[in-house]
Amino acid sequence: GSPGIIKSDAENDYERDPVFLLNPQITVRAANVTINAAYAPLLFWDGRATGQFNDPQTGAMLIPLGGALENQAAGPPLNSVEMAHAGWDWPRLIDKLERVQPMALSTNLPADMQAARVANPNYPALFQAAFGDSQITAARIAMALATYQRTLISDQAPFDAFRAGNVNALTVQQRQGFADFQANNCAICHNANQDLFTDHSFRNIGLRPVAEDTGRQAISGNINVRGRFKVPTLRNVALKATFMHNGQFQNLNQVLAFYARAPGAPVQQADNRDPVMNTIVPMPPQESQNIVAFLASLPDPRVANQTFP
Repeated sequence: GSPGIIKSDAENDYERDPVFLLNPQITVRAANVTINAAYAPLLFWDGRATGQFNDPQTGAMLIPLGGALENQAAGPPLNSVEMAHAGWDWPRLIDKLERVQPMALSTNLPADMQAARVANPNYPALFQAAFGDSQITAARIAMALATYQRTLISDQAPFDAFRAGNVNALTVQQRQGFADFQANNCAICHNANQDLFTDHSFRNIGLRPVAEDTGRQAISGNINVRGRFKVPTLRNVALKATFMHNGQFQNLNQVLAFYARAPGAPVQQADNRDPVMNTIVPMPPQESQNIVAFLASLPDPRVANQTFP
């Protein structure tokens, strides 16, 4: 999973967790990337953030389609593992935002953010600038976060230059890796022709026993999709520290070894495993290295340098 906060009770006093004790809690799954998430019809590994966005406080439908980012953004602020203590709710969060200074504990702020803080010294002023009045609501919090996330578009990787006609944007090995990537059926799910390197489908690749995490089944109630998780984008994948929805692998060589059922790789669990996994055959080490080299062409320099979109 991904790191969260130390467990706290309803009074915001630290509370010993049976698993993590007084250490920061860990989420049950590794966090999905937000870059290019604007194009996803469903978000979270299990797709629970749908396109219809209802007001978190009133339940009124605000966005009938295309609001997955708003739904995703509304989750963490009240999650007692990620950001909130027990018993936290929207009225209390809004009351806090009306009183605290934006980014008060931040350091090394970029110039544009520093200027925004000077021009708008409190959250009501920021909401006034963004929405036309100073009212803070749960829906507006979600919309503000989602609107920013829609600026996180990765489209300036070496591969993009290659697709635009600059053959030399990729090395010889990377070009061969792209061919091997397609020949080994990686593109069935991570569709390069759509530029996002995902088809947004949900698949069970046999990574772990279904009983550990039923994935999509827990959301849909359909036993036929047990163990399925969203196919992630491969954009910027070479920059990641862990891989898969449970962070099981620490490098891309381990990922490819698992898919190709290489000697020493974890066994693929058979229960409801997607038939597409049978089309990925063991590959020679050189092909695997070529594909890793190709994946190194997918990071956007802005992402690698952590610069503004």
